[in-house]
Amino acid sequence: MTQPDRTLYQFCNVVRDFEPAVEFWRSMIGAGPFFVADNVVRHDVVYRGAPTKARYTSCVGFSGSTQIELIRPDDDEPSVFKEILDARGEGFHHLRFPVRGSFEAELARFTDAGFKVAMQGITNGLRAAYVDTLALNGGFIEIFEENEAMKSATQLMINEHRNWDGHTDPIRRRAPAPAARV
Repeated sequence: MTQPDRTLYQFCNVVRDFEPAVEFWRSMIGAGPFFVADNVVRHDVVYRGAPTKARYTSCVGFSGSTQIELIRPDDDEPSVFKEILDARGEGFHHLRFPVRGSFEAELARFTDAGFKVAMQGITNGLRAAYVDTLALNGGFIEIFEENEAMKSATQLMINEHRNWDGHTDPIRRRAPAPAARV
């Protein structure tokens, strides 16, 4: 699914336990199923000016075309995820939009407007930055590079959501596999 640049498409909560969070999103909103990526490692991560080796687990599902991400820190290393859990507990963490043009230009747009980069790094070759907008919206804005593989994986999860019965296996350990090409 292609949307215009700067279209918000992800809402993220930081959690300590996926099960109650998934149950809320499933039963009250109709989101799911959720796909878990364990022990995600970002490379070259800088958190508030200092390197960090923070790890986390991500659990991603959809409500329509809106991605719902639940993130659980997996260690005590400093990160934007641990920062929010320590400061106020579980709840809203960030909104995300993809960058299809220049990542540097998009990040500069925020920093030139006076916003600070709270954390940035690389996951699977794609750059991401969390811009500190806590004073304005209570969370961060995640700027994330997008490529064809990311778009494909997103579309597969949206298709799983559309074909899901709303109950069976709401938490899955693997993302759906692409269909075989004939």
